[in-house]
Amino acid sequence: MPHPIVKHVDTEVFISAFIPDDRDRIDKNDAKCLSFLTKVLSSEPNTRLRVSFTALGELLYVYATRRDYSTVSLTPFLEYAMQMGNRFEPYSPELKGHPKNLHEALKTAGDCCEKGKTSHADAMIVAYALVDSEAVSLYTQDRHMLNCPILNERIRQFREEHDLSTLRIREI
Repeated sequence: MPHPIVKHVDTEVFISAFIPDDRDRIDKNDAKCLSFLTKVLSSEPNTRLRVSFTALGELLYVYATRRDYSTVSLTPFLEYAMQMGNRFEPYSPELKGHPKNLHEALKTAGDCCEKGKTSHADAMIVAYALVDSEAVSLYTQDRHMLNCPILNERIRQFREEHDLSTLRIREI
Protein backbone atom coordinates (compact mmCIF):
# COMPACT_ATOMS: atom_id res chain seq x y z
CA MET A 1 0.00 0.00 0.00
CA PRO A 2 1.39 3.44 -0.90
CA HIS A 3 2.43 5.84 1.84
CA PRO A 4 -0.58 7.91 3.01
CA ILE A 5 -0.86 11.58 2.19
CA VAL A 6 -1.75 13.53 5.34
CA LYS A 7 -3.82 16.68 4.97
CA HIS A 8 -4.88 18.76 7.95
CA VAL A 9 -8.25 20.47 7.65
CA ASP A 10 -9.32 23.71 9.32
CA THR A 11 -12.67 24.17 11.03
CA GLU A 12 -14.09 26.45 8.34
CA VAL A 13 -14.00 23.66 5.77
CA PHE A 14 -16.33 21.47 7.83
CA ILE A 15 -18.54 24.37 8.90
CA SER A 16 -19.00 25.51 5.30
CA ALA A 17 -19.63 21.97 4.07
CA PHE A 18 -21.93 20.66 6.79
CA ILE A 19 -23.48 23.60 8.69
CA PRO A 20 -23.20 26.53 6.27
CA ASP A 21 -24.60 29.96 6.95
CA ASP A 22 -25.99 32.42 4.40
CA ARG A 23 -22.52 33.84 3.66
CA ASP A 24 -21.18 30.36 2.87
CA ARG A 25 -24.07 29.80 0.46
CA ILE A 26 -23.69 33.19 -1.25
CA ASP A 27 -19.92 32.75 -1.67
CA LYS A 28 -20.48 29.11 -2.68
CA ASN A 29 -18.04 28.00 0.02
CA ASP A 30 -20.48 25.28 1.02
CA ALA A 31 -20.31 23.66 -2.42
CA LYS A 32 -16.51 24.07 -2.72
CA CYS A 33 -15.83 22.57 0.69
CA LEU A 34 -18.27 19.70 0.26
CA SER A 35 -16.78 18.98 -3.16
CA PHE A 36 -13.26 18.88 -1.67
CA LEU A 37 -14.33 16.49 1.08
CA THR A 38 -16.25 14.27 -1.34
CA LYS A 39 -13.25 14.12 -3.67
CA VAL A 40 -10.99 13.00 -0.82
CA LEU A 41 -13.54 10.36 0.21
CA SER A 42 -14.17 8.92 -3.23
CA SER A 43 -11.03 9.61 -5.28
CA GLU A 44 -8.09 9.78 -2.87
CA PRO A 45 -7.87 6.42 -1.09
CA ASN A 46 -4.34 7.17 0.19
CA THR A 47 -5.30 10.49 1.77
CA ARG A 48 -5.84 10.84 5.50
CA LEU A 49 -7.60 13.90 6.87
CA ARG A 50 -6.34 15.02 10.25
CA VAL A 51 -8.55 17.37 12.20
CA SER A 52 -7.17 18.96 15.35
CA PHE A 53 -9.13 18.71 18.55
CA THR A 54 -9.30 22.51 18.44
CA ALA A 55 -11.00 22.41 15.04
CA LEU A 56 -13.47 19.79 16.24
CA GLY A 57 -14.22 21.94 19.30
CA GLU A 58 -14.85 24.96 17.10
CA LEU A 59 -17.20 22.90 14.93
CA LEU A 60 -19.19 21.87 17.99
CA TYR A 61 -19.25 25.45 19.25
CA VAL A 62 -20.63 26.76 15.94
CA TYR A 63 -23.20 23.97 15.87
CA ALA A 64 -24.30 24.77 19.42
CA THR A 65 -24.64 28.49 18.69
CA ARG A 66 -26.75 28.05 15.57
CA ARG A 67 -30.22 28.10 17.05
CA ASP A 68 -32.24 26.59 14.21
CA TYR A 69 -31.74 22.90 14.98
CA SER A 70 -34.48 21.97 12.53
CA THR A 71 -32.16 22.87 9.64
CA VAL A 72 -28.75 22.42 11.29
CA SER A 73 -27.55 18.90 11.99
CA LEU A 74 -24.23 17.23 12.64
CA THR A 75 -25.48 13.98 11.11
CA PRO A 76 -23.95 14.64 7.64
CA PHE A 77 -20.58 15.39 9.27
CA LEU A 78 -20.74 12.26 11.41
CA GLU A 79 -21.74 10.17 8.37
CA TYR A 80 -18.80 11.59 6.43
CA ALA A 81 -16.40 10.71 9.25
CA MET A 82 -17.83 7.17 9.38
CA GLN A 83 -17.45 6.74 5.60
CA MET A 84 -13.84 7.91 5.80
CA GLY A 85 -13.19 5.31 8.49
CA ASN A 86 -9.59 5.31 9.73
CA ARG A 87 -8.69 7.90 7.08
CA PHE A 88 -10.45 10.53 9.22
CA GLU A 89 -8.23 11.21 12.22
CA PRO A 90 -9.09 13.50 15.11
CA TYR A 91 -5.61 14.73 15.90
CA SER A 92 -3.54 15.95 18.78
CA PRO A 93 0.26 15.66 18.86
CA GLU A 94 -0.03 14.29 22.39
CA LEU A 95 -1.81 11.23 20.99
CA LYS A 96 0.84 10.49 18.37
CA GLY A 97 3.88 10.45 20.62
CA HIS A 98 5.57 13.24 22.55
CA PRO A 99 4.32 16.70 21.49
CA LYS A 100 7.84 17.74 20.57
CA ASN A 101 8.20 21.43 19.75
CA LEU A 102 4.47 22.13 20.18
CA HIS A 103 5.01 25.23 22.36
CA GLU A 104 7.53 26.60 19.88
CA ALA A 105 5.11 25.90 17.01
CA LEU A 106 2.29 27.65 18.86
CA LYS A 107 4.43 30.74 19.36
CA THR A 108 5.48 30.59 15.70
CA ALA A 109 1.88 30.47 14.51
CA GLY A 110 0.34 32.81 17.07
CA ASP A 111 2.88 35.61 17.03
CA CYS A 112 3.11 36.32 13.31
CA CYS A 113 1.17 39.61 13.21
CA GLU A 114 -1.61 41.50 15.01
CA LYS A 115 -4.33 39.34 13.44
CA GLY A 116 -2.46 36.17 14.40
CA LYS A 117 -2.17 37.28 18.02
CA THR A 118 -5.97 37.35 18.37
CA SER A 119 -6.70 34.09 16.57
CA HIS A 120 -5.80 31.58 19.25
CA ALA A 121 -7.73 28.67 17.79
CA ASP A 122 -6.19 29.25 14.35
CA ALA A 123 -2.72 29.35 15.91
CA MET A 124 -3.37 26.02 17.60
CA ILE A 125 -4.65 24.45 14.38
CA VAL A 126 -1.55 25.65 12.51
CA ALA A 127 0.75 24.53 15.34
CA TYR A 128 -0.69 21.01 15.31
CA ALA A 129 -0.07 20.76 11.57
CA LEU A 130 3.41 22.27 12.01
CA VAL A 131 4.63 19.56 14.37
CA ASP A 132 3.03 16.70 12.44
CA SER A 133 5.94 15.16 10.55
CA GLU A 134 3.56 13.41 8.14
CA ALA A 135 1.55 16.50 7.20
CA VAL A 136 1.96 17.96 3.72
CA SER A 137 -0.83 20.54 3.76
CA LEU A 138 -3.36 22.45 5.82
CA TYR A 139 -6.60 23.19 3.97
CA THR A 140 -8.54 26.27 5.00
CA GLN A 141 -10.79 29.09 3.87
CA ASP A 142 -9.27 31.47 6.43
CA ARG A 143 -7.97 34.60 4.66
CA HIS A 144 -5.34 35.31 7.31
CA MET A 145 -3.81 31.85 7.16
CA LEU A 146 -3.78 31.94 3.38
CA ASN A 147 -2.44 35.47 2.91
CA CYS A 148 -0.15 36.29 5.83
CA PRO A 149 3.37 36.35 4.41
CA ILE A 150 4.92 36.34 7.89
CA LEU A 151 2.99 33.21 8.89
CA ASN A 152 3.92 31.40 5.70
CA GLU A 153 7.59 32.31 6.08
CA ARG A 154 7.61 31.19 9.71
CA ILE A 155 6.02 27.88 8.74
CA ARG A 156 8.73 27.37 6.12
CA GLN A 157 11.48 28.22 8.61
CA PHE A 158 10.05 26.04 11.38
CA ARG A 159 9.75 23.00 9.14
CA GLU A 160 13.28 23.51 7.79
CA GLU A 161 14.79 23.99 11.26
CA HIS A 162 13.15 20.80 12.49
CA ASP A 163 14.06 18.81 9.39
CA LEU A 164 10.43 18.32 8.36
CA SER A 165 9.05 18.26 4.84
CA THR A 166 7.33 21.32 3.40
CA LEU A 167 3.90 22.19 4.79
CA ARG A 168 1.68 24.25 2.53
CA ILE A 169 -1.43 26.16 3.53
CA ARG A 170 -3.94 25.62 0.75
CA GLU A 171 -7.29 27.10 -0.11
CA ILE A 172 -10.20 24.85 -0.98
